[in-house]
Amino acid sequence: MKKYRSPDEIEFSIEIKKIISSTILPCILLSVMLLFKLLEELLNVNLFQMGVLPRQAIGLFGVITSPLVHGSWGHLLSNSLPFVILASLLIYFHPKKWFELIVALWLTSGFWLWIFGRSVYHIGVSGVIYSLAGFLVAYGIAFEQKEKLAVSGLVLLFYGSMIWYIFPVIENMSWEAHLTGLFGGIALGIYYSFSDKKEIVSRRGNVNISFDTLEGKEIQLIYHFEKDSSKN
Repeated sequence: MKKYRSPDEIEFSIEIKKIISSTILPCILLSVMLLFKLLEELLNVNLFQMGVLPRQAIGLFGVITSPLVHGSWGHLLSNSLPFVILASLLIYFHPKKWFELIVALWLTSGFWLWIFGRSVYHIGVSGVIYSLAGFLVAYGIAFEQKEKLAVSGLVLLFYGSMIWYIFPVIENMSWEAHLTGLFGGIALGIYYSFSDKKEIVSRRGNVNISFDTLEGKEIQLIYHFEKDSSKN
């Protein structure tokens, strides 16, 4: 006999599935990073040339590949948890646009680094991490919705101290990747928040209200949603 599940149990099960599915892509990307680092160790090679080399045509390919390679195991491990958490938050709270957003944040952070960075190879996923954090904070504040504001607050609470590393406080650290990633994420967060608010207003259109009676006793309020043709 099929076991009956209450609405609360069903809703909880759906939320768990959403959380798990939100972590799949970040974990896959992290596995690729681990694989690259393992290949470096096993083959005794250095993949730093997959990084971003600013203002050089040969270094432009690093916009795509640089987040996948790291200078050391410590470098990779320190980036692993923040990347998985922030990327998972993005996917969970932006289920319809998550792929577009991750691609935009990944490429924007790398391209800005290619323009403004020092003329050395820059590697590591930290630029994307800063871009994710900047996006989540800026989007939540600009969108002005409780759920998104809560995400902004959590990111600031747990990762706000990262702000110090947009400055050259540690030798041989790509602070430019942090800086360009952060501002790229903030810019995209503001852009997408206003774009999404505009889309919501356009989708709602005009609201016409009418009343109906049922046997002269009950009054039902009926909402008719019509798209405003002037917005096309």
